[in-house]
Amino acid sequence: MTTSVREWFKSNPLYEQPKWRSVFNSILNTGVRFSGTDKVKWLAGFSNVPSISKSTPLKEHMFMMHDMFHQLFPVQCTGSYTEQDRIQFKKSAMAGEVVVLYITEFLYAEALLEAKPEYASEINERKSTNLHRLLQSNGYSGEGVLDALDNLLYEYEFYPSFAGTIEVEEWINHYWPMLEFDRHYNDINWSLLKEHSWQPMDTHEYSNDLNHKELGVEFFRRFQAIQDTHVSLSEPKRRWKMRQRLACIPDFYGWRG
Repeated sequence: MTTSVREWFKSNPLYEQPKWRSVFNSILNTGVRFSGTDKVKWLAGFSNVPSISKSTPLKEHMFMMHDMFHQLFPVQCTGSYTEQDRIQFKKSAMAGEVVVLYITEFLYAEALLEAKPEYASEINERKSTNLHRLLQSNGYSGEGVLDALDNLLYEYEFYPSFAGTIEVEEWINHYWPMLEFDRHYNDINWSLLKEHSWQPMDTHEYSNDLNHKELGVEFFRRFQAIQDTHVSLSEPKRRWKMRQRLACIPDFYGWRG
């Protein structure tokens, strides 16, 4: 990827829509950059975004947008490496995955389809589209959708009226293995962070008393607030965060993901 993240966002079909530009500016204000390679030692909110080669430009775009949205929800870690810190790290990592899936595959894909109807065929082939329409047709939106996805991905259960539907089965078969992969490697990576006494930039913003569902709701409300407040790009903040990232990117042998 030879362009900057800022120029990449400017070329986005949704850039002129205020609520999405606010999201893009918030991501830029985290100091994220492209890694310049297709491999990174991934840690949500700390790693830069890799350039991924997929079978179509839209698939590449959606994959990279997924990683961009993760920048808004860094894993929570104080650097104290207590048992409570480990639990908060895992809760935030997995809650972030559900929220980012919802934002990318449901909200962003829907907005992209509206702006670029020529993407209809490819977007409609994605596993999330049919599930989103099923939920919408049954009156689910916002936090209701988020709760439904969380139940499905982490508890392998769904509301009886949807059980066994092709939309649900496709979602499970596609995303469940990915989440299990993340869950396993989060344990390995936590051990590496602890072994090396890795110290994060300050991102411990949420109470330890929240369970993973409640934390996911807080993440999602933060996203909604960003869309409602029209965040501006702050060049001093962006550069400061860039410097923080350089000092915090994990670079440990054995890292997974």
